[in-house]
Amino acid sequence: MRKKTIFIILLIILLLSIFLTFNRYVITKITNFQEQEETVLVEKIKNENTLFNFIKQNPEKCLQTNNLVLYKNPLLFDDDFSDKPNILGRIIARPGEKFEIINSQVFLNDSLLIPNYDLFFLYILTMSDSTDFNELLKDKVLKIEKIINNFSCQFIANQRQADELLKTDKIVNIRKLIIDDRYFSYDVFPGDTKNSRNKDQYKYVIIPKKSTTVSLSVNNINLYKNIIDVYEDNELLFDHSKIEINGQKADKYTFKQNYYFVLSDNRYEINDSRRYGFIPENQILGKVKE
Repeated sequence: MRKKTIFIILLIILLLSIFLTFNRYVITKITNFQEQEETVLVEKIKNENTLFNFIKQNPEKCLQTNNLVLYKNPLLFDDDFSDKPNILGRIIARPGEKFEIINSQVFLNDSLLIPNYDLFFLYILTMSDSTDFNELLKDKVLKIEKIINNFSCQFIANQRQADELLKTDKIVNIRKLIIDDRYFSYDVFPGDTKNSRNKDQYKYVIIPKKSTTVSLSVNNINLYKNIIDVYEDNELLFDHSKIEINGQKADKYTFKQNYYFVLSDNRYEINDSRRYGFIPENQILGKVKE
C-alpha cells in the first residue's frame, strides 16, 4: 500500500511538472508551404516574467541555433508580458556569436549557416504569353505579392516551389529578388547607416552576452540603446559628443542578461530581429516542438 501511494505521488509530480513545463499555443505558421493557424507545443524555459521556473530548463542549455521559438515583441515597452502577442521565429545567433547577412545568406561566426528547413524569399516571374497569375500560382507558392502586368508578377516561395514552377510551359524566367548592399532601409534595426543596411544585407554584429563588456561610442550606441535604457533599466543620455549612463559619462557597458538574434523562415518579411533588434532572453517563452 505504501509503495502504491509513493508511486501515485511521484506520478502526480511528474504530470504536474509536464503540465507546467509545456503549453500549447495557437499561432500562424508556414505549414505545407502555406500560412495557416496551427497549435504548437512549446517547452517553456526559465523566465523572470513567468512562474514555476524551478522546474524549467536553463535557456543557455535549451536554446540552440536553428531552434524554433516563441517570443514577445521587445519593442512593446509598456505592455505586460502576458498581453504581448506571441511571435514565432528561429534562433540564428546565440549570445556572444558573430552574425551577418550577405545577399540574403546568413553567416554565423564567419561560416555559412546551412538551414535544414524551408526559407521563403521574393521571386519575380516572367511569362511569354498573357497569363492569369492567380490561377497559375494557386496552391503553388506561399503568396502572390504583386501582379506587375499580364506577363510578370512577384511571389513569395521557397526554392523548391520556384524550381517546380520552372517546369511550367511559357515561363521565360524566374529570379530571386535581393536588395543590393548599396541600398539602406530605416526599417532595419538599428536604423542607421553605420550599423545596418537592409533585410538582405546586414552588417556583422556580436550578439550581446551576459557579463561581457562592450566599448560604447556615438557610432554604435544605436545598437545598444534599448538594451541599456529599457531592457536593463538604466538612464541613458547621449548626443553626437558624449554618452551618459545613470548620470555618469560612459565609454563601455557590461550586459546584465543574454540576447538572441531571431529570424522568421519567411525572409522577405521582416517580422523578426531585423526589425526588433536583439531579443532579450526574458522575452522568450520557450522552444517550439517541431
